[in-house]
Amino acid sequence: MIGAVVLAGLVLGLAAYGWRMMRRSNAEVASLLGALAGQGDVTLYVQGETVVSRVTCSVVRVEGGVVVVDYVHLDVGLLSSKTPRAAGERVFPLAAIREVRQGDSRWGPW
Repeated sequence: MIGAVVLAGLVLGLAAYGWRMMRRSNAEVASLLGALAGQGDVTLYVQGETVVSRVTCSVVRVEGGVVVVDYVHLDVGLLSSKTPRAAGERVFPLAAIREVRQGDSRWGPW
């Protein structure tokens, strides 16, 4: 009985720790992307369901847990793509951003 209580406490503690880390990570990503808004092209590494996609874009704004970008060139699965850049806003959740690059600067992975 005591072992079950200790195990349950450990599981709940780890879940709470994971939740805090995710929120802190999202805040770091939001702060960084907010600072990069309107500062030229950035490359975002976005975690999808099964692949990480490299997205070259311009950050428009960060709001409510998402980043809004424009002028997207998408390289699916980190493979080179001939997909042209397309104007129009797209939205990515902050929790899906794994890495950000601009020029020689690199932030992440989260």
